[in-house]
Amino acid sequence: MARKPIALAVQGGAGPISLESYKRNRPAVGEILARVAAMLMDGASAMQVVEEAVRLFEKHPSFNAGTGSSLRYDGSVQLDASIMDGATMMGAGVGAVTGVLYPVTLARYVLERTPHVLMVGEWATRFARECGMELVADEELIVEERRRLWERKLAARETPDDQVLSSGGTVGAVALDAEGKLAAATSTGGMVLSLPGRVGDSAILGAGTYADAHSAASCTGVGESIMRVLMAKVCADAVINGMSPQEAAELAVRIQGEKTPGTSGAIVVDISGALGLAYNSDNMYRGYFTPERGVVVPE
Repeated sequence: MARKPIALAVQGGAGPISLESYKRNRPAVGEILARVAAMLMDGASAMQVVEEAVRLFEKHPSFNAGTGSSLRYDGSVQLDASIMDGATMMGAGVGAVTGVLYPVTLARYVLERTPHVLMVGEWATRFARECGMELVADEELIVEERRRLWERKLAARETPDDQVLSSGGTVGAVALDAEGKLAAATSTGGMVLSLPGRVGDSAILGAGTYADAHSAASCTGVGESIMRVLMAKVCADAVINGMSPQEAAELAVRIQGEKTPGTSGAIVVDISGALGLAYNSDNMYRGYFTPERGVVVPE
């Protein structure tokens, strides 16, 4: 009997990423991808795989999620994340939460332990504590590179409005498992100098994250732009209407670029195991896995 298709893609953010930065962080993308690809090959569910992929990105200091997050205008760190199960179309997100190293897991707790789709701010942080998650101080989530960037922009008297055209970066994953189930997850530390309380696309189903019985998508880039066009839902609708995941990702990125400012990227997988990766920024940390091609992280 032929093995059912499985597939996986990850992204570590799109935006003004220099070639030097891409080359420096490319091995980390490959290591994360290889670890979760092994899980997928061993029979893990799509939900388990995307959550773990995003947790690994959240733990890594080189990416803007969890450890390594951007600093808000007041120097604080607030986090957004979401996760969605395509088989049930159940999903949830958290926004502007503080002190949570793995916000994607908190989003899954919201999905599994509450009737809600979105929890934000202080009460989401309290819920994390009630779920037994260890909370950490902002200092444990801030790396020196992010602090220096915040200091430079603050010294230049930039305002939150100046950040609309810049990308803070996001991480995400999409997967198809051996049971034919799809899932997507996305997480971010937001945009540097954004106002405290700002929530981006990574917390919003249909914007940064979406999954149904046909495909799964995770988006990255300028959250305000992605939310305005419901970019992940654009990907899903395009697949339903007969496009390949690659065509769907390219369409969503093109619509975002034509209708809103800023830049973006998207990763998509469909029920056949086909994958799509597209972006309109300088670069996007990205990689994918299929049993036929193995782990692939573009040069």
